Amino acid sequence: MKNESLIDVLIKENYIRDARIYKFELYENQVESVSIDIYIKLINKKGYSELKLTFTNVVEYSFYYKSDRYFYYIETFKLLKFSDGFYASFDPIDESKIINDEDQDYIKAMSVEGYFIK
Repeated sequence: MKNESLIDVLIKENYIRDARIYKFELYENQVESVSIDIYIKLINKKGYSELKLTFTNVVEYSFYYKSDRYFYYIETFKLLKFSDGFYASFDPIDESKIINDEDQDYIKAMSVEGYFIK
């Protein structure tokens, strides 16, 4: 699944709500732009247990971690199409369809793809 079709499926089915990120991969791809792979354990989702999201041509990202908290448990999630690409927040301030400066753990990228891997 890619871009808008990925948004439709993930939001409609709430696949990422109450899930857990277990791995990040950050790398420079062949066209000298940054890509980020995020691996997510899905909890109680029919037929699937893991999801891989690949963000390519990353424009901006920000993640914060502190050891006295759970490692990237996703209570709410925001994935939006905006004028120059796609925006995902794994800890949004709200679930509105706008990018909010108070959203946390976010990625802005030109493209996003998703794969169920288990």
